[in-house]
Amino acid sequence: MSGLTSSIAILVLLLLFCIAYIVNPIKAPSNYIGYRTKLSRSSNGNWQLSQKLFYCLSISCQSILVIANAFIDISVSTNSFILLGYMFIIFVMIQSILYNRSKTR
Repeated sequence: MSGLTSSIAILVLLLLFCIAYIVNPIKAPSNYIGYRTKLSRSSNGNWQLSQKLFYCLSISCQSILVIANAFIDISVSTNSFILLGYMFIIFVMIQSILYNRSKTR
């Protein structure tokens, strides 16, 4: 499998999960599906915000990776490393937003 194929497959999966969330949003925090952390499950508002942020940010980052793969031959292992990197950054961003949000309430 090439880097382009793997990056497209991950983008398609993210899009499918996002569409499923939009069509049938889980109103209450779930133990099984979605972006799940203690802060994201602390309230329905945090749950909704964290899901929207996660899908928007991860789909944006993965789309950029797909475009990069279209022009540059990036290996699957490098794609995986980049994926882990941007997922970590997204995690830190969402947790920071949720923490600041809970602090102001």
